[in-house]
Amino acid sequence: MKHKKWAKTLLSSFLAAAIAFSALAVPTWADDEDDWDWLYDYDWSDWDWDDDDDSSSSSSSSSSSSSSSSSSSSSSSKKNKIYVEETADMYVGDYMDASIFCELNAGAYTWKSSAPAVATVSSSGRVTAKSVGFTTITADCADEKVSIYIDVYNDSAEADYYGSGSSSSSSSSSSSSKTTYDTEYEYFTVGVGGTDGLGQMIRNSASSYTWYSDDTSVCTVSSGGVITGKKQGSTIVYAYSKNNDGDYVFYIDVYGNSNSANSSRDITVYTGDTKSLSSYVALSAGSYDWYSSNDSVCTVSSSGVIKGIKKGTATITASPYSNDTEYKFYVTVSNTSSSSSSSSSSKSIDERHTIYLGVNDDVDITDYIAQSSSKYNWEVSDKSVCKVSGGKISAVDTGSATVYAYGNKNYQFNVKVGKKYESYTLSMRPDDEVSLSKYLDNDASKYSISYYETGIVKVSYNNLVANKKGTTYVTFDSKSNNEVVQIFVTVSGSSSSSSAAAKTTVKETSTEATTSKPVVTAAPVENTVPEKGFKDISHRQWAVSAINNMAAKGYINGRDAYTFAPDDQCSKADFTIVLTKMLGIENDDYAGGFDDVSSDKYYAKYVNVARSRGICAGVSGNNFKPQNSITREEVMYMVYKGLELKGRNLDTDTSALGAYSDANLINGEYREAVAALLNEGIVSGVSATEVDPQSTITRAQMAVLLNNIGM
Repeated sequence: MKHKKWAKTLLSSFLAAAIAFSALAVPTWADDEDDWDWLYDYDWSDWDWDDDDDSSSSSSSSSSSSSSSSSSSSSSSKKNKIYVEETADMYVGDYMDASIFCELNAGAYTWKSSAPAVATVSSSGRVTAKSVGFTTITADCADEKVSIYIDVYNDSAEADYYGSGSSSSSSSSSSSSKTTYDTEYEYFTVGVGGTDGLGQMIRNSASSYTWYSDDTSVCTVSSGGVITGKKQGSTIVYAYSKNNDGDYVFYIDVYGNSNSANSSRDITVYTGDTKSLSSYVALSAGSYDWYSSNDSVCTVSSSGVIKGIKKGTATITASPYSNDTEYKFYVTVSNTSSSSSSSSSSKSIDERHTIYLGVNDDVDITDYIAQSSSKYNWEVSDKSVCKVSGGKISAVDTGSATVYAYGNKNYQFNVKVGKKYESYTLSMRPDDEVSLSKYLDNDASKYSISYYETGIVKVSYNNLVANKKGTTYVTFDSKSNNEVVQIFVTVSGSSSSSSAAAKTTVKETSTEATTSKPVVTAAPVENTVPEKGFKDISHRQWAVSAINNMAAKGYINGRDAYTFAPDDQCSKADFTIVLTKMLGIENDDYAGGFDDVSSDKYYAKYVNVARSRGICAGVSGNNFKPQNSITREEVMYMVYKGLELKGRNLDTDTSALGAYSDANLINGEYREAVAALLNEGIVSGVSATEVDPQSTITRAQMAVLLNNIGM
């Protein structure tokens, strides 16, 4: 219960009356006057008699405490913190005064939203619903912490479907009980630095729930239900069903000595760049004495943040103040700063790939680069995750890293290592068919399937069929249990009816299961507005409303009248078309164009207009690479430039990027744009500690993002 003052008042009145009454006479039902001794002998100092609204009581307490000993004064003035939980339903565009749930004035609290993209909150407790989803608004001060769990819906009909009793948007300004069916409670443990999927413990796919961690400093949770232990402690992870068919509450204990937390790691940073090592140690960073073997090469702060000074190597040691594990980090500092124009992150990338591996797996990527591996300069962002040698990427430990190959063309391989990731290599001939049952745990229809190069192979029923010669890889992503299977295929030779034997590379072992963002070559957007609705979007329920809304406004089109292809990767050309339409500049005049955008292409006009207005991203020389899959940082840059074009003034303070462990991967040109969108709550990271700037987005994600922003 939120308010307990009436109980205190009633109890104090009762006790006063009882004591006064006992002083007058001993009732007939009392055998002995000693029966009342408990009233006099009980230590009532533990009770909080103060009433925040009663100044006289406060004054009296102060006066009384001044005449007592210092120890009793300290004891009697100590107040217990009150924790309050409330629920509310809102509709996109609505406002709510959340201070109505608070005991004190709104200004006494620190206000925070767990998902600013869903709903923001001001310093006065004003909540603004931004997009469909779930968020927790917290108001915290020394005396009280209020948590308000808010579901945001598109309209009242949708809210009724999900169980809200509200019938109009006006009711969103008051608390509303969330209908919950068969909430299940589970207990789970994970080590610091360890990860595991909670999807295995729920009855539906993880993507059909909204995931939330009560304390992300102890344990984070991804949108796919994957938890990551951050430091020793306990927290609660909630899984709220989007279909109103039962929520889950997980009580998480994070223990200090994770099997996956290594006591030594290889780390690479660039001169001038910083990186926090706090996520690699079992306890909080302040529990260790941090020092560097060579401060002239790499320094380290008391909070475990290293900074590259000059090219060289140094050993960073984290020595615990308690009887715990000592950690050593072998740091290599490159003399190329990631913030300079010649850095890895700012070099032009001609081709990107996303690779999934289990720990100790390896994959030969020489078929995906133009020349022999010796012709390229290779770089790895985090050698504790993977290494590269002779064109072969080898997984070392769970996590994410980026492998760069610089040569006649520049390649970027986003490597993700997880315990539920598997990779296989197949050699096939045209017309061969291979059963997928030996590689997949479920029928192929249960997976989201994407191809690096389309047309070479296809999935037919539960078979992989070779169509023509070439090399490609197929990614099978099971959202329900975080399983990702990647099959690398080479089709060569003459047609044969017999399938080639599968050559299996190493399989699964360890963890991190982030929701995959597969690479796929997107087909051109056709100018076809659906008249009867898209038939292939129902499995992406979270995106249906946005896709239909954007299509109705003429901003997006399908592959044909009934096909939107929500899981295809969004190309730079397609994103540019939608953005220019939303900005209303698609018919503006322009001068000149990109060398690689011919005038007969369906996207030529939109891309050239965007070029003339200065909102294009990923430009190399005078080339746009329109069919490349657009990355998250390119999306954020183009949105930022679009909002700037519309006259929006945004907070570009890049200090906010310090909260993200992968901020050093953000292209120097895009850092202010990324920071601005994060600062304004227009976008959020993939987790509390990761932006994932180099990953790509799907067409469904594109529709939801731009629909929420509006312009």
